[in-house]
Amino acid sequence: FPVTILPKDSTPIPLSNKKILVFNHRWNNTTGIKRLIEYTEGLDRDEYLVWVTDKDAKSPKAGAPAPSRMKVQNLQSGAEYKYLLEHAHATLTFVDGYATWNLSVQDGLTVGTPSVVYRHPVMPEVIGENYPLYFKTKDEFKSILGRIPKKSKIEWELPDHDGTFKKNLITAIVTGK
Repeated sequence: FPVTILPKDSTPIPLSNKKILVFNHRWNNTTGIKRLIEYTEGLDRDEYLVWVTDKDAKSPKAGAPAPSRMKVQNLQSGAEYKYLLEHAHATLTFVDGYATWNLSVQDGLTVGTPSVVYRHPVMPEVIGENYPLYFKTKDEFKSILGRIPKKSKIEWELPDHDGTFKKNLITAIVTGK
């Protein structure tokens, strides 16, 4: 249930005692599902639970179905989604193909949950150039996961997209470009 503006309150849902890694993107090849499957395959299943929020992950229609080791659960409301994000160990972003302004990468960060992010060229525009949890390789991914303490929170200021949009719009109106 990806939303870019989270509700004020959250609604509790049952959660695992494992470190929950939330993949809160659409289940298709452009969001990096192949890399997600590959990079999370060797994770200790007693320690980590990969939670996929797109119900279509059960279907092969968007590339491949999610492996049975992943929990696929579409949430009923933004308030449940917010609760999941607030209690997750981290969110995961593997966008590696076509990418637009994939703002669901920001959702966890807005509630202080670390987001482990594949360094796609568009991501610095979305979450900032110097974000500390970017990775490029499977080893870097595993290293970052290993460094995130349990119940860790991150404070990260996201780029001012609204301000940038406003400035660009005014410039385009004034200059005609």
